[in-house]
Amino acid sequence: MALFLTSIWSYSAFQDIERENRRIVEEAIPIANAASELLRLLLDQELSVRGYTYNQDTLSLEQYEATKRSLSETIHVIRELDHRHPIMQELIQEEALPLIRQMEAFHESQIELVEAGDIEMANARRYSGIGYINRFRDVDAAIREDIDNIIQQASIRSDTASSAST
Repeated sequence: MALFLTSIWSYSAFQDIERENRRIVEEAIPIANAASELLRLLLDQELSVRGYTYNQDTLSLEQYEATKRSLSETIHVIRELDHRHPIMQELIQEEALPLIRQMEAFHESQIELVEAGDIEMANARRYSGIGYINRFRDVDAAIREDIDNIIQQASIRSDTASSAST
């Protein structure tokens, strides 16, 4: 009977370890990877629009559109995963997304100026997007801090489950 109970307990502990490790792989790592991509994607957008403003080349515009799609996909991934992470959810909803929308509005206005032939005005504003990037750096630092906390909490849960099995 004792062997049977020990086996059940060991199996249960093993299941806990597996569940926590699965949460790390399915939740903590993907949200960390996606959230850490935001600043890179925004920088790529900014440089693409700046290049388009300066050169009016379709390659820069295509790069902007591709990066915009990647950014949208990344935000979608974060939104799917952030419900278990209230700090990340708050950072994304209240700080990151409003600033991203402001940046996108600025980028779209730059593209509209170029397409309307007002190159002089677009070039006069070409470096104005840097202010948005600099503001986003603070948001990015807060996101990275929360990513560290998410990963640390997941590791602690996994270690706790492992300790329970020994």
